[in-house]
Amino acid sequence: MVMAFGMIASAQTEVPFFMEIDTAYNGVYVGQEYNLKYRCTVRFDSVSPPDFGNLMEVIKGPVPNRHLSTIIVNGKKKQRMEEVFSYQVRFLREGVISLPIASVKAEGWVYITPPLHVRVKPAVRNIQGVVCSVTTQRSYIEEGETFFVTLTCNRRPDNLAPLLELGDSIYKPSGSSSRFSYTKGSGKDTSAFVNAKESYEFHYNIRSDGSGVYTFSAKNLTFGGIPYSLDNQVIKVVETRHSSPGGNNEVVIVLVIGCMLIFGFMWLRFHREADEELASFVLREGRLNLSTDWALTHYGFPLFLVSIPFFFLLSNLYKYFTEGRQDLFFPWFWCGLLPAFLAFAVYRNQRSKLNFRSVKISFSDEVMLEVVEETARENNWTIDHAGRDCVVAHTHSHWLSATWGEQIFVVFDRGQVWINSVNDLNKRSTAFSFGYTKRNMNKLQEAIERREKQVGK
Repeated sequence: MVMAFGMIASAQTEVPFFMEIDTAYNGVYVGQEYNLKYRCTVRFDSVSPPDFGNLMEVIKGPVPNRHLSTIIVNGKKKQRMEEVFSYQVRFLREGVISLPIASVKAEGWVYITPPLHVRVKPAVRNIQGVVCSVTTQRSYIEEGETFFVTLTCNRRPDNLAPLLELGDSIYKPSGSSSRFSYTKGSGKDTSAFVNAKESYEFHYNIRSDGSGVYTFSAKNLTFGGIPYSLDNQVIKVVETRHSSPGGNNEVVIVLVIGCMLIFGFMWLRFHREADEELASFVLREGRLNLSTDWALTHYGFPLFLVSIPFFFLLSNLYKYFTEGRQDLFFPWFWCGLLPAFLAFAVYRNQRSKLNFRSVKISFSDEVMLEVVEETARENNWTIDHAGRDCVVAHTHSHWLSATWGEQIFVVFDRGQVWINSVNDLNKRSTAFSFGYTKRNMNKLQEAIERREKQVGK
C-alpha cells in the first residue's frame, strides 16, 4: 500500500479562510521543515499576518500565490479560485502546538482562520538506520549535456530541499517525491504500521563536464540536526568518444551491415537448394526448393519482423565499439520479444506453405499433363514449364485481387502427383494468400478426381 504526504487542514472547505500544513508519514518532528499554507477562497483587501513567536522558525515566506482548485460539494466537482500565502517553517519545541492564526478583510467582513493544533515529536537523535544514495540512469554523457541525478533517503531529511555539491557547483532540487508502504497490524492492533518503509527522492539537473568520476557531497542534508555525509557517493561515466559529423552516417552504416548479414545468411542457407532440380528435391523433401531470391520473397515479412531486434542490437553494438556507450537502449518487449514471437509464428506459417499435397492417380503422366493443361485453360493460368517430371504455371493478378498472383507446381510420381501453390515468388513479397493458393490446389485436385471417374467408367 502506498500513501502520499498527508495534509492537516483547520476546517472544512466551506470556510473562506483556513490553515493547512503538510505532515510526514510518521508525524511532525522538532527541527524538520514543513510547508504551512494559509488559504483564502475570497478576494481580500488586507491581511493580518500570523505571529509565530518563539514556537517555530520561519525559513521562508510569506510567498503569495493564486491558483484554481477543485473541490467536491454534494457529490459534484466544483472549481474555485484561492489566494494562498505560504511559509516554510521549522518547529523549535515539542508538544501540542497551536499554529498562529491570521485574518483577512474582504468587502467589510473579517475572516479569521479556525484554530489548528499539531503534535510535535522530539527531534530524532539516532540516525544509524539512515541510508542515502545518489543514482543516475545515464552511464554515457556528452560533455556539456545535462543529466538527471536522484538523491534517495529512507528517512525524511530536516530540509525540504537538500543541496548537492559537485566541485565548486551547488545544485538545488528541481523536484521531489516520496513513498510510504506498510502492512497493517493484526489482532487488536489493526491500526499499527508493520514493516513500514519510507522513501524520499530529490531530483537534480546536473551539467556534465565530460567523462570521469563524479563525487557528490551534501551541503545541508541533516537528520535531527545531525549532518549526513555523502562524500563516498560517486557516479562513474564512461569515456566519451564523439562520432563523426553527420548523424545519418551511423544509420546508413548499420543498415548496410545488417542487410549484408541478412543476405549472406539467406545465400548460405538456400544457394544449394537452387542448384537442385525441382522434381527430385520435392520427391525427396516433400516441399518446394527455394533460390536465394525466392527465399527473400517468400520469407520477406518474417525477415522484416526479425530485423527489428537485429538492427537495434547492431546499432547498440556500433555505438558501444565506436563511441564507448554503455547506456544501450533496447525495449525488450516491443523491439525484442514481440517481433521475435511474431516472426517465428509467421515463419512457421510460411514454411508450411512450401509443403506439397499428394493426390493418388491411376492414369499415366501424359493424361495428367492433359488434366493440368485443361485446368489451366479453364482458369486462365499460364504454363511456364511442362516436362516429363513436373509442370509449373502461374496466375495473373488484377486490380480486384488481394495478391500479386500465384504459382502452381505439379510433380509426377509413381501412382500419385504432388501439387502445391504459393504466392508468386517472382513478384513482391506477401505474407498472406487470402485463400487463393488453396483454391488453386483444390481446383486441380477436383479436376484430377473428375478424370479418375471418367477413366474408371
